[in-house]
Amino acid sequence: MESNDKKTMTPESSAQENRVVTLTTYATAAEAEVAASMLRSMGVEVQVVGEITSLMLPYINDNRVRLLINSSDRERALALLGAESIEEQGNE
Repeated sequence: MESNDKKTMTPESSAQENRVVTLTTYATAAEAEVAASMLRSMGVEVQVVGEITSLMLPYINDNRVRLLINSSDRERALALLGAESIEEQGNE
């Protein structure tokens, strides 16, 4: 008899693993793009959100650029960017 060691995937668990979360925010589009480029080069899928608004309306104080990733990649992305720099970016 063969044992079935495969994890049963329910729609709820699949959705939880593939949830999109904000990794961190940056004050400028340039900073966000540098971080996103580094993550992409290491195989992490990342989306930059808010860069156009940041460039077009720079005078808005709460106009930060966000990096979005899959929740399953969060720990790896934090390690790649360095957790300390992530904490500093979030507290600006």
